Amino acid sequence: MGVVSLQFRNYETSVTDALKRLGLESVLQRQRRIVIKPNLVLPEPPPVTTNVACVEAVARFCLERSPAEVVVAEGSGGTDTERCFEILGYQAMARRLGIRLVDLDRARFTIKSDPRAVLYDRFPLPTILDGAFVISVPVLKEHSMTTVTLSLKNMIGICPASEFSGFWSFRKSRVHQTDLNRAILDINLYCPINLAVIDGAVGLRGSHLRGVPLDPPARMIVAGTDPVAVDAAGARLLGYHWTQVTHLRQAQGLFGCAPDN
Repeated sequence: MGVVSLQFRNYETSVTDALKRLGLESVLQRQRRIVIKPNLVLPEPPPVTTNVACVEAVARFCLERSPAEVVVAEGSGGTDTERCFEILGYQAMARRLGIRLVDLDRARFTIKSDPRAVLYDRFPLPTILDGAFVISVPVLKEHSMTTVTLSLKNMIGICPASEFSGFWSFRKSRVHQTDLNRAILDINLYCPINLAVIDGAVGLRGSHLRGVPLDPPARMIVAGTDPVAVDAAGARLLGYHWTQVTHLRQAQGLFGCAPDN
């Protein structure tokens, strides 16, 4: 099953049910490392950021079904990542579960190359992501530059600040200095998403940073192994067809396939 969309009741129930329906047990059993990537762009509460309860539900699901090391990793765009981990409850969550938190802005990286990349023929990939089973856990949000920010756009956070800051105050600013939609594609070439889980309990309208919560709330969890199809479903919850989102049109057939309708 490619994509599961469930009404939100609570994170433990809804996330677990969605992941069960995807039949992931055998895949998870084969992993050595699972890296969960939330969206913690600023130390602001949900729905600006991924609710820690959503990430905890994903992590518990993996811990109960896989011998793999489970890690939560992020490189915050608007502030120091450790500050987000502390303020948003991620440090407490990690202690409860006995898992590691990794600040991707401080992590070791390896330079990778990919002939398919257009903007980044060389890319500093954090080593912890190399060969890992990557789970992107974004928030359901609109974005002023890319229409929506969902699982594919969420991966901009893996760009080390030491290599991508300096154009303006945002710690990933050099990604935004060029064709942002193409940058999203290049970054996902270097770090493909194996599983996407959209935190759509509420959702954010108007801006990914200073927008307003959806009214009424979306109250949905969307999950799947095809990030293009998952993001297409998320875009629909925000009122967009996936063909209206440039990076989803460009990702079609590259990282997955959105439905024709």
